[in-house]
Amino acid sequence: MNTLILKSAVRQLLKNKLFTLLNIVGLSIGITSCWMIFKIVNYEYSFEEGIPQLERSYRLISKFGNEGKATYNPGIAKPFHQAIKKEIPGVELVAPVFRDYSISAVTINKGTADQKLIEDFADAAGNVTETTPDYFKLVGYKWLAGSQEKAFATPDNLVLTQKRAALYFPNQPVDQLIGKTIFYNDTIPKTISGVIADLPFNSEFDGTEFALVKDETYPLYVWTNVSGTNRLYIRLEDGVKNTDIQAAIAKIGKKNWIAFQEAQKAENEYKCQIEVMPLKESHFAAHVQDWKGEKTSKTLIYGLVAVAIFLMALACINYVNLSTAQLPARSKDIGVRKTLGSSQGSLVLQIIFESLITIFIALLFSVLLTKLAFHYFQEMIPDKVQSFTSSGSSSLFIAILLAVTTGIAAAYPAWLIKKVQPVNLFRAGKQFQIGKTQINLRKTLIVFQFFIAQFFTVSALIIGQQLSYTLNKEMGFNKNAVVTLDMPYKLVNKFWNKNIDQQKKQTFLNEIKKIKGVSVASVGSLPLTDNYSSSWLHFQNPSGKEKVSSDVYFKDADPNYIEVYDLKLIAGNNLTQSDTTNAYVINESAVKAFGFKSPQEAIGKYIGQGQSNYPIVGVIKDFHAQNFYTEIKPLALRSFSFGSYTFNMKLSGNSSEWKSAIEDIKKVYARFFPEYPTEIKFYDETIASLYQKEQNMAKLINCSTIVAILIGCLGLFGLITLAAFQRSKEIGIRKVLGASIPSIFHLLAKNFVQLILISILIAAPLTWWLSNKWLEDFYYRIDISTTPFLLGAGLSLFAAVFTVSFQAIKAAIQNPVDSLRDE
Repeated sequence: MNTLILKSAVRQLLKNKLFTLLNIVGLSIGITSCWMIFKIVNYEYSFEEGIPQLERSYRLISKFGNEGKATYNPGIAKPFHQAIKKEIPGVELVAPVFRDYSISAVTINKGTADQKLIEDFADAAGNVTETTPDYFKLVGYKWLAGSQEKAFATPDNLVLTQKRAALYFPNQPVDQLIGKTIFYNDTIPKTISGVIADLPFNSEFDGTEFALVKDETYPLYVWTNVSGTNRLYIRLEDGVKNTDIQAAIAKIGKKNWIAFQEAQKAENEYKCQIEVMPLKESHFAAHVQDWKGEKTSKTLIYGLVAVAIFLMALACINYVNLSTAQLPARSKDIGVRKTLGSSQGSLVLQIIFESLITIFIALLFSVLLTKLAFHYFQEMIPDKVQSFTSSGSSSLFIAILLAVTTGIAAAYPAWLIKKVQPVNLFRAGKQFQIGKTQINLRKTLIVFQFFIAQFFTVSALIIGQQLSYTLNKEMGFNKNAVVTLDMPYKLVNKFWNKNIDQQKKQTFLNEIKKIKGVSVASVGSLPLTDNYSSSWLHFQNPSGKEKVSSDVYFKDADPNYIEVYDLKLIAGNNLTQSDTTNAYVINESAVKAFGFKSPQEAIGKYIGQGQSNYPIVGVIKDFHAQNFYTEIKPLALRSFSFGSYTFNMKLSGNSSEWKSAIEDIKKVYARFFPEYPTEIKFYDETIASLYQKEQNMAKLINCSTIVAILIGCLGLFGLITLAAFQRSKEIGIRKVLGASIPSIFHLLAKNFVQLILISILIAAPLTWWLSNKWLEDFYYRIDISTTPFLLGAGLSLFAAVFTVSFQAIKAAIQNPVDSLRDE
């Protein structure tokens, strides 16, 4: 019996090839969207899943400012790890993760014939992590050699991950590495005391080389220094609340800040708050930017899940619409089969088989579509997502997806068939009916489909407008025709460790200035970047005892920096050449922050910290030094060429010279530093890359818009087919009585256009509200106008009318004899 039903289902699908193809296309798109987003979500939620006692593990981060305008730093002041361990009960483990970036090379097998030097240390390792034995307990590493208890028996001990050990000592058993000595920078010996397995799960604990953190007494000013390279993790005892620990940590910070104030005679208030964040939330704390860390926003994850649900719902709605569109054509077949004794169960089972076959074929097609989609979205999808597998959850997801899709797709058509009254199907003039009710659910479905399509369309337009505003707005500096060159990290280390004379860097800069096509060149920080450095600087007002303090962001610069970026000097003079800081050029926001009445008044005043006070020699107009999410902050250009390793070059106005100029820059660089390749970039492209997240979102929304409109149009195609079939005799009579083709087209299309207009009206307020919520994150943003809504409405109407036109015109030009012939 089931075999016969299966054959009938296959015959029905083959008989209606066009509808079957449309169903397969729609479902393939929906399944592909769901599968891709499941892969992404499954990957993102896999972070830290192997950490023991994860629910009691926390990370400490620093927060500056108030809610809404707060900025976050992923690190904390170093002394906190000692104070928490000594002063706060209820903390089971305290695990500092301090990165040491001073190591530029590692010597293996020193003094032997097998001696080798590894200079790409920073690139390969992520540097040395200074920590304590508590770190290994917190993360839960598996020990391949050595033990947790003896890991740091002496200060010179070193623990390596399995991957790191293989780099240093290839093809050697890990148990034979215990006791071996390596040398940092050729002078600092480290003895290997343990080897741990690489973590089998995704994690932000990416260290590969671990040394014991120094047990030192920190001076008071260190309590005010926060660096993202100094992270701290804790595990609480069972039953202890993180809010209580956070309050205790706040007291420690406040106490030491007061001590610092008394020592420095400073009046500014303590503005750094330490937040105790659950470790399982760290990967989703996108507002806390770890250097080279993988972060994602839960809002983005929820948005992706919503997109998947909507697109899958649209695909199922499309299937229902196209299936119901075929029911009038097969109604007499259903009536005959019911009259001859077919049970309702067998008819419903056939519908289910048809759905299963269609969905299975769509699933096969989605495999190809998924590969194409991953290629198209490769810039926004982490590389590890495609290779990440979790067979149990993947199999469960596919089973649930198939079951839910089959249930939704088959339920309504099957219910319609059960309600068919055979006697009505053979009465003259009767339409396909369900009791006394026409099939009106289609109106709700089509409104929902184009509601989603309208939402995606308008959202895409608004996001595009904000991106265009962000990239094209006047930034306060000129980024056009500027190329930049960053020295590789391992080369920077050689400069810092004085393995290369600093004068070589200046000589290289002088050679660049001689190149034809380079109008001016400078060494200094990029004006707009996602990396920043700041400190609290003080100004002692001579007229009173009160100190005025402000958090000031620094940019390293030389005398040519202002000219390269065409910064506007509105008072005072430029910086002078210096390897170390000897003066500041501040911006207008800093003038206001320190209470100066005018830029001219600021000239000659000294600002600084402790004994390091330097004169303000100039004032420049404000420019954007951070992204458009934050307002312009007080900023100072400082003469510190020793710490600058980014070269900024303004090309000439003749663009025909640019290509040869860039080639000449590469040749000069290769002559000076042949062993350290680097890349030359146009700075406007670098700025665009800072908004990669927004560009990825725009790309996703654009693709979702196309998919939503496509699926909606497929549904419309089914509905207009149904309408044309049901009204075929009416259309025939109207044509006999002289109706024109346009009037018949209007007859068939007007109801659908009305439905589209309703969907547009419903979508508009929700889209406006959600777009405003998204734009609130930008300090500098566009004002939402009616243009995106009008364009979105026009696009939806055009797509709908274009889709309806095919079947409406086909019905309008049909010979009325065919529709009025007695069957």
